[in-house]
Amino acid sequence: MFAFERIALPVFVDFKPDLVLVSAGFDAAKGDPLATTGLDVTADCFGYMTSRLREMLQTKMIFVLEGGSLI
Repeated sequence: MFAFERIALPVFVDFKPDLVLVSAGFDAAKGDPLATTGLDVTADCFGYMTSRLREMLQTKMIFVLEGGSLI
């Protein structure tokens, strides 16, 4: 959350994009058996980041759900 709030979000806001494409992969999700990142991001956290992006950018956004493969 620190990196999102203090690094990524300010860069997005300063850039003022006309359109944001979000590749919505969930490899960082808590409990994902295929995740190797160990980030343990909760559903509430993903929701918070989405809300903050929409609130701060006030621009068109496209969210694309990624799919992986089961092993």
